[in-house]
Amino acid sequence: MDLPNFGVDTAPYLTYGAKSGKWKHVENKVKRDILLGELVIDLESYSTGWGKMGEGQAPQWIMNPNRSIFGAIPSTELDKDGKPAWKQGIRVTLFSPSTFGGDGIASFDTTGFGARTGIFEILQAFAAHPGRGPGLVPVVKYVGNKEHGAGQKATTIPQFEIVKFIARPAA
Repeated sequence: MDLPNFGVDTAPYLTYGAKSGKWKHVENKVKRDILLGELVIDLESYSTGWGKMGEGQAPQWIMNPNRSIFGAIPSTELDKDGKPAWKQGIRVTLFSPSTFGGDGIASFDTTGFGARTGIFEILQAFAAHPGRGPGLVPVVKYVGNKEHGAGQKATTIPQFEIVKFIARPAA
């Protein structure tokens, strides 16, 4: 199955609250809290790039031609807090009909340090896992958060573990 790579604000997507460690599912601009459990992460077709996320506006992305190498920052523009508007990010497709409803597909696009780190950590575990093979995707379980930093820079990093591998779900 080709899990679609969304990137438009009308497609279902997840958000992660780095301070709270909570997940939300957003579909048709309706946000709802969810308890993230087991889900499939399409780690074969993730992408990386520079993202610009602004409150109340669709995210803008400039994707890397090679997902392992970040190109130059696209702009020196600053956000409302005086920080760089463009940040390194990752985009990955998730699948869990029981959690997301409908066709079970949601996108997770993030430039947040904690969320990005959590995805990169499960990517490393995936790359080294002996159960990995052609046509298989990992079922991962969200197992909580790891605290990182202190004060203004405090955040949480979502933690995942690989439960098993399954054949790529049919579209």
